[in-house]
Amino acid sequence: MKAGHRVLGIDPGLANLGLGAVVELGRQEAELILAELVHTPAKIALGERLATIYQAVHAAIEQTQPHALAIEGQYFHRQ
Repeated sequence: MKAGHRVLGIDPGLANLGLGAVVELGRQEAELILAELVHTPAKIALGERLATIYQAVHAAIEQTQPHALAIEGQYFHRQ
């Protein structure tokens, strides 16, 4: 990663989505810019849950202006 580049890390999930480790490489260290947990209760409609997730991810992208996204892969339910 080049100096000044930002990466937004997304830990996907419907109930809990992590927007973590938005980092910017500085002179010698990476800096945490944003860390957020988006919780959507199971009792609300699926469409509303997805809208909440969309809005949170969109806001994080607008706020941090990342150069890249890193999305964690799901490891359960694999054959």
